[in-house]
Amino acid sequence: KIRERHCFIGRGGRWGWALHAAMAIHFVMLISRQGKVRLTKWYSPYNAKEKTRTTREVSAMVLARQQKQCNFLEWHDQKVIYKRYASLYFIMC
Repeated sequence: KIRERHCFIGRGGRWGWALHAAMAIHFVMLISRQGKVRLTKWYSPYNAKEKTRTTREVSAMVLARQQKQCNFLEWHDQKVIYKRYASLYFIMC
């Protein structure tokens, strides 16, 4: 979820009110190239069914992408960022 708050900022010599959005990390996953989950850490409240579904959907999206495609994805109005290192995918949302 994006938490919104108004703050008084200065930009380019001008001061004024602006909308400031603070983004939170919802989860971190480590998944092997074969699709086996190695680690998950949840920072937002998900029940067991949601965790299973989220893990399955996000890992399927990431594993289906080509190697030269962008590492940023849109998923349920959230940003998913992943990076492959050796045989693991590091995924954050």
